[in-house]
Amino acid sequence: MLMAAAVVTAAATCWSLFLLTATLVGDAPPVVAEARQDGYRRPNPYPR
Repeated sequence: MLMAAAVVTAAATCWSLFLLTATLVGDAPPVVAEARQDGYRRPNPYPR
């Protein structure tokens, strides 16, 4: 019984991560482009 619960939990986790990835893959480039539209460049947090 415990093994079946583990399998169902693993399958549900994989499915939810797949759906999250499918949702976010198309949104990442526009968000990055929007963040850079104002021309403000953030300083490097690790200066050389």
